[in-house]
Amino acid sequence: MRKPDAAVLAQRLDQKPLYDWLQDDFGHIKDLTASDGVKLLIHMDQLCHLVFSMTDRKDAMLALRNLDILDQFSCMDDLKKNVAQMDQDWCSLSETMKLSREFLELFEENILSFICENGAAIAETYRKNLDSSKQDAFLCVVKAELMGQLDELKYFEGDLQQEIDFPLTHQVKTGWKRNLTMERNGLAVGEYDDFFSTMLLGVHPYSTCLDYSSGAYRECLLSSFDSNKKILYATLEGRIVGRAFLRLTKGRMKGPDETEPQFTFVDLEDVEASRQGPVSKHEFLTLFLERPYISRVNSEMKNQIMQSFVGLALRKSEELDTVLVLSMDYHGSCGASFAQTKFDIYISRSKAGMQYLDSLDGSATATKEGSYGTNTFLIHKD
Repeated sequence: MRKPDAAVLAQRLDQKPLYDWLQDDFGHIKDLTASDGVKLLIHMDQLCHLVFSMTDRKDAMLALRNLDILDQFSCMDDLKKNVAQMDQDWCSLSETMKLSREFLELFEENILSFICENGAAIAETYRKNLDSSKQDAFLCVVKAELMGQLDELKYFEGDLQQEIDFPLTHQVKTGWKRNLTMERNGLAVGEYDDFFSTMLLGVHPYSTCLDYSSGAYRECLLSSFDSNKKILYATLEGRIVGRAFLRLTKGRMKGPDETEPQFTFVDLEDVEASRQGPVSKHEFLTLFLERPYISRVNSEMKNQIMQSFVGLALRKSEELDTVLVLSMDYHGSCGASFAQTKFDIYISRSKAGMQYLDSLDGSATATKEGSYGTNTFLIHKD
């Protein structure tokens, strides 16, 4: 915190404690955290006239991101009505995307929500960090989010089966799309696949190499929108304290005699079977839980988070009838029903061209896609 900000905050807290500010002045602002309250106090001179019209945390964050123009508006509704014309990140992003007037009018409500949740700033920052060859693909994701159709894009017909090169039943496809949640003793764990949960997976619960703005492997973040990937988040009292990747793929027990399926011409008399191709008797549909990232909890809660991640993955695996494979990071938290062994994990094809695999030596380029990576994992014993 800058010294001038600290001085302003001290003056506010001399008037009354932070708790009283949160209760008396900001109590009507839904989901506001103590940290958010501190930011509001620091900038009260600029936004005090808008506090009464803030209804939730999104409003507060929108005001804090636009401090320079707040004096032009008498309430949050006025700010929202004009923010699309004044938000520099959105103006730059929409110009790059060449969005038509008809598109802007048709999806005006979605666009406003996107800007208010800082989506324009996140998207524009990430776009600029991407290689030019990947920007168009990312903008397709952004466009789908603005249209309210990201789910349709992520799970576009046929993509999942093509990514993992394995025949899938309707039950598996629909079961994979369904997001599971679990809650115990105030700890909530769930599957997420929405735009913001995906874009911020490198930020929460702390900055990693997939941080959209500064991560060393941030280009790999785009692959997180592939059909076969989801993010598990653990939240405690509203705070994100853990996350992990959950991948649907295929796997096999390591064997020297195993060969990759041959790429050949289709049988025109049985096109559907040719499309599916032969399935090795040694290959299994596999649910793969990657290493967890956990922060700001004690060792007991860390173990509970890891157990919850494993519990949710096990429940998902049973629904989909897959082999469940865990990163070795869960050793000691998964119980006696898992065995340590060598296992081949299939590196799925990605529309992003590059993906990050925590448990398989980091980044995987397009040249590694469609092949197997081997490591020691924890395998669930049926």
